[in-house]
Amino acid sequence: MRKIKLLLAAMLCIVGTGMVKADVITAADQLSNTKVYTIKTTRGYMTLNAAQTMIVSSHKSDGGTVNDDAATDDASKQFGIIEFNGKYFLYSPKLNKFASLQNQSLVFKNDRGIALAITTDGKDNPDGSTLRFFAYKIGSEGFNKWCLNNNNSGNLVLNSYNGAEAGNTVSIEEVVGKTLDTNAAMTAFNSKPDFSDPHKVYNITNKRVTNWTANSENKGLIGTTAYTDASNEQQQFVFFKYEGKQYLYNVGAKKFVATDGSLTNNKTEAATIAIWYTEDSSYPYCFYIEERGLLFNGQTAGGFSINAWNSSIDDGNKHNLVEVADVDKYDEVLAIFETPSWDVTYNIFLNGSKVATFVQTQDKDSEATLPSSALRSYCTYTYDQTKITTGVTEVNVTATWNGPFEISKDFANAHWYDMAMRGTWYVTSDKKDADGAYKTQNANTMGLVEDSYQWAFLGNPWEGFKIVNKAAGEGKSFGWTNENQTNAGIPTVMDDTEGNHGWNIVPNTNTSVPAGSFCLNVPGTNLYINQYGGAGGSVKFWNSTGNIGDAGSAFTVFDVPTNFAEFVTSEIAPSIEATGYFALTDAAKTAIGYDPAYKTECPFDAYKSMKEKLAAALNDINNFILPETGYYNLKNKNYGTYLGIDPSDANMYGNYKVCNLPKQIVKLTKNDDNTYTIGLMGKFAPATVKQSESVTATTDAANYTVVITKPGYAAFQADPESQYSCLHCRAAGDIVGWEAPADASLWEVLDPGYIEYTVGEAGYATAYFPFAVTIPEPEKIAVPEAKGVWTFDDTENLLAGTGVGTMTPAKEYPILENKNTVEDAADLAEVNITAVAGPADGNGAISVPAGASLKMAHNLGESTINYFTYMMDVKLANVQKYTSLYQSNGNNTNDAELFIYKGKVGVNFNGVGYVGEINPDTWYRIIFVSENGLPTIYVDGKQVAKATKADGRWTMDPTTLFFADEDGEETEVVTSEIRFWDVALNATEVKMLGSVGTTPTVETKTVSAYTGSIMGNWIQTTEVADGIIPEATPVILKGDPFTYKFKVGVFEEEDPENALKIYDKTVDGGKALAKKQVIPEPVLNNDLKGTFEPISAEGKYVLAKPEGKDVCFYQAISGNIEPCKAYLELNSEVKAFFINFDGNATAIESLTPANAEGNAAIYNIAGQRISKLQKGINIVNGKKILR
Repeated sequence: MRKIKLLLAAMLCIVGTGMVKADVITAADQLSNTKVYTIKTTRGYMTLNAAQTMIVSSHKSDGGTVNDDAATDDASKQFGIIEFNGKYFLYSPKLNKFASLQNQSLVFKNDRGIALAITTDGKDNPDGSTLRFFAYKIGSEGFNKWCLNNNNSGNLVLNSYNGAEAGNTVSIEEVVGKTLDTNAAMTAFNSKPDFSDPHKVYNITNKRVTNWTANSENKGLIGTTAYTDASNEQQQFVFFKYEGKQYLYNVGAKKFVATDGSLTNNKTEAATIAIWYTEDSSYPYCFYIEERGLLFNGQTAGGFSINAWNSSIDDGNKHNLVEVADVDKYDEVLAIFETPSWDVTYNIFLNGSKVATFVQTQDKDSEATLPSSALRSYCTYTYDQTKITTGVTEVNVTATWNGPFEISKDFANAHWYDMAMRGTWYVTSDKKDADGAYKTQNANTMGLVEDSYQWAFLGNPWEGFKIVNKAAGEGKSFGWTNENQTNAGIPTVMDDTEGNHGWNIVPNTNTSVPAGSFCLNVPGTNLYINQYGGAGGSVKFWNSTGNIGDAGSAFTVFDVPTNFAEFVTSEIAPSIEATGYFALTDAAKTAIGYDPAYKTECPFDAYKSMKEKLAAALNDINNFILPETGYYNLKNKNYGTYLGIDPSDANMYGNYKVCNLPKQIVKLTKNDDNTYTIGLMGKFAPATVKQSESVTATTDAANYTVVITKPGYAAFQADPESQYSCLHCRAAGDIVGWEAPADASLWEVLDPGYIEYTVGEAGYATAYFPFAVTIPEPEKIAVPEAKGVWTFDDTENLLAGTGVGTMTPAKEYPILENKNTVEDAADLAEVNITAVAGPADGNGAISVPAGASLKMAHNLGESTINYFTYMMDVKLANVQKYTSLYQSNGNNTNDAELFIYKGKVGVNFNGVGYVGEINPDTWYRIIFVSENGLPTIYVDGKQVAKATKADGRWTMDPTTLFFADEDGEETEVVTSEIRFWDVALNATEVKMLGSVGTTPTVETKTVSAYTGSIMGNWIQTTEVADGIIPEATPVILKGDPFTYKFKVGVFEEEDPENALKIYDKTVDGGKALAKKQVIPEPVLNNDLKGTFEPISAEGKYVLAKPEGKDVCFYQAISGNIEPCKAYLELNSEVKAFFINFDGNATAIESLTPANAEGNAAIYNIAGQRISKLQKGINIVNGKKILR
């Protein structure tokens, strides 16, 4: 019974109690899988920690002498060293576990443990041991040894320090008399395949990409999830040992795995496959190529690479083997190795010359193919023999170069290129940094034709490419002095007798650089030329395989320009062809020698001459067309917006989108030295402009220097000594100081167009402009012709209309609960649309019930329209419920855009709301105007609502619905007329349409301007001369209520011979003849005053028309006077001043001459009783008497 218990007591047992000291192990082959050992360094024994979870050192951290004579009795210090397939595993009999690697420590987990190597390159210990333990870690260049090291802190770690010293040299001593039962310990190994049996065939599974298989061309390995049975030979592999080396053979391809991971039928190229072990019991193997020290790595995309991807073994490196039953390929593989083979010489010819010879051993009847070491990037090959048959010992190979450049025969006949890094940074031989390395240049076109920028490629891919520089001359080429990876020297042009000059050309794989980019590599190394430090850096070496995918290592060649037409087009023509102010004069253009034909074909010399002359011309202000003193718009080159001023605080801005307001008209005053003062609303751009500080106009004029970097535009510089004092429009819109070359500092000076100014309903207004204007001629106003008109008068065809638009009936049908869409109705009867009485005899109407609608197609060929107008004459019986009037979506899939609700019209969106007054059974003319998605709503000619901002909701589709809504917010609507315009009507045009039944007619609008003089208690007006209002002249405007366009500026009579062609974008988009401006003198004897900024109206007399009273200048008790308005400021007790226009006074119906004073009571026009008639207007017995 006792014997049975002992047999069942443990998987692994130690027997014997011998205490005899054994000899120190001096070589790994002295170890036994059945022995128990202690392992120590001069710093202490390897031992389990107190928690029994990891191996530490018995060394004390205080540095005291180690006294561990009793180690052989301490199970924590006893280990088995298990050998399997040439690797070693540390085993703790006490824990019955193998040691695994966690971070840098050896810990015990429930797995098979980490494989270790044992070497004899350690430092001699006192007992003569030189053994060291290594675990293999994957580094940047493949497997790296990590040495087991007993450090000075009592820890046992694996680290990359490979130098032999006391902490990493171990003494291994057998614990005499104790043996290890390895049955349990070896269970994890004995179930694994025996790689030494070449009769076995395996499927190889990878943890990341599942199954190894040969690709469809049998040229390489891929991973596949489609696992098949043993009959799929593409997935069958043999580990074949021959003459002491192990190879990996694919059964389906009948090829070996080569050192680069490809499949080869040349056994001399087959890789020697080594096996390492992972700690993953399900995927315990990793395979690596001994010749390269690199692992097979399964890629997520399904491929395999041979690399050192990670710092530790990952899923791509882990594999398992599954034996394929009843398959034996031993004879097949052995036959390959025993097939007769001999050396075959391959002669490579390029452009008719023999450039290289390679010899490789090949089997009889194998394909003629160059060894992989002979293959070069960018080359293709043709062979004069296809198979290596008996007697074939030499094959001639013709190589074809398909590279990114032409190979030149010699310096004298070189094909020269400009050579750039990253596609834009050019290498030139005349620019170097402090280290002597070439400094790459972001070269201009002129530089690219300089000899120092031109390079050519001599040589070939086998002997190396010699790169010559045109400026350096023959006998010199681009080379390096030292191939040591840490001290390669600086690549530079040097004498051919010095250094090394044969470059390897490798394709660059970075996708951000131009196609055809390549790398320059020192053959046989990882040294590549790189733009050191990033874009703009110097040309130096970088030692890394990552160069081929790095943009900084990408070279691109470009043919040296010969036709400079594209550069003439981009660099010369814009300056020559610029028109307007600050453009070059005709004389300057002629002197530059520009010819429009050069935009098609231009030699370098002509281009260079023009560029030099243009540069000289730009430095002389006299070569430009300068604006004379006058009024202008200044348009920013960068933003396309206009310069202006905020009158409330005098801050200057450059982000105004329109230029027809007084605050956007600039007065440029030209001085004798060609400097300018810049006026805005009575103020001036200041003398001090600081970098990035907002600019505020002042009352003092300052002179600005003109800086021209691009003809047609000017920068205005406050201080010639400060480059950052130019008026610059910042992104926020404010004007700040900045430098001239920036586009936001450049201004196009345009002749002014028109400003719009409104005369109100009373027929009067005041104006005070900071510039001269020309009063508009009488203007005839008419409503534009509509694109569609439907009057519903024809009872035989109720939807007959005029114009391009068409109208059809539509009906709604449900698609979801409370959601409807529409479809075309067969006819009006289907939807119960009927003729009914209209607003007057002869003016018919139709009734559109709920559920029916009218669909209008504009037929203008546009998918969306943002400028349009609808007019609807409608009457509703129910004005309390929601009733849709207009639905922009022709499919009715969203909410309508305009409703009647609770006796009002509108929609709750973007500030429109419900407004106006809509009564039941009453006709209304409702007009909806969209101006670029910003709607305005009118009822009977009067504006009732306007949105606060535009929105795509109001964009018009090709079809539009009237009286439809997607969720049935509809009632019966009676309509007598619908019109559609593809323009946004203005307020005047809408007013002319009036109410239902109004037929608009052509109206003539006129306006006049007057100055005024106080005569007693009234204002005697004088019409301005020649229809011109001079600058800063306050006036009274009298005319038809209308918004008029006043032409800014007064010009001399046209002189075609001397006129300048100025592009006036504010008028009609065409080119107009601009004449020199005339600055009219202000009108004298004018008692009116004006303001360019908001001021208080208190105590001043302002033009007004109070309810029930006449238009007069009334004394204000509060409020403000807005900019560009006129007023009176008098020390008077009079409450109002009446206006006399050419003998007709406002508020006086008739004037009677005073023949006699009489005896009746006499009053002045202010209502004060006086003793006798006075000069002017008197009131006697209720009659107005003029004396």
